[in-house]
Amino acid sequence: MKRIATFFLTSSIAAFSWAQSDPPAAPAPAPAGATEPAPTTDTPEDAAFFKRVDTNGDGKITADESAKHKHLSKGFGKADADGDGNISRDEMRKARVTRKKDSFGKMDANKDGSIERGELKGGENSEARFNKADSNADGSVTKSEAKTMRDDKKAEFKENRNSKP
Repeated sequence: MKRIATFFLTSSIAAFSWAQSDPPAAPAPAPAGATEPAPTTDTPEDAAFFKRVDTNGDGKITADESAKHKHLSKGFGKADADGDGNISRDEMRKARVTRKKDSFGKMDANKDGSIERGELKGGENSEARFNKADSNADGSVTKSEAKTMRDDKKAEFKENRNSKP
């Protein structure tokens, strides 16, 4: 339950933290061994996040720039795939694909492609979030249901942000 709570909380925080849109960046090649293709452009939210973190505007994020962002700072070493001490837009896109795949996989303890109630590890409001994500009420959350909930949260945050005076 704690894992699903962490997943949804992290997704919600990430959706909330991304603010403005920028033009898409150059295409990125698919990561080696990836089961889903890497996105070829940034989402508007990802582009805005990258721009906000890249405080000196040089097109890459340093460890110092990432230090103000807990989750980015924590995963800096993994995201910096080429080990040059910076995270490029390309590396950020690849890390995003890996993070989404890994977060669901970690919660899916029995590796059957869905998260059942028995796989929940606890956490505040995790049962309520599970029920909301389980759109067909079959007692499990599929990747598709998790993505729908994540997309709904993003849309909700955007709507709330745009409705503020």
